[in-house]
Amino acid sequence: MEGLPRVVLPDKQKPMYKFIQMYIDEQPFFRAGSFISYHSDILAEILRQAELTFEEMEDPFGDLVPRPKGTHYELVGAGTMIHGETGFLLYDISRSYGLTPNQKHLDDLAPYILDGIKFKIRGE
Repeated sequence: MEGLPRVVLPDKQKPMYKFIQMYIDEQPFFRAGSFISYHSDILAEILRQAELTFEEMEDPFGDLVPRPKGTHYELVGAGTMIHGETGFLLYDISRSYGLTPNQKHLDDLAPYILDGIKFKIRGE
């Protein structure tokens, strides 16, 4: 897991992205992917990068997806984000996991976010 970036942001040329918020061994990580990707694909990718094994479950649509919680990790937030002039606006829900953006996770992630990058949850 050493060398695994805490925050991976999307290409800023597209307006909308999917994102996940998770803890690996109680450390916060944030990943964003294209709007057409699935939250489960983003989760599976970081779990593979971290060399963590995971079990799968069936989501509400009948697809096999990584479980949101495993021995060394926990998915705590997910949704859609928009890149704007002042930063990223997080909103929506992951229909596969039933999760929305998580403010506590953003607070825990703050020391790892580059200066000038701002995250805001819609409605907060």
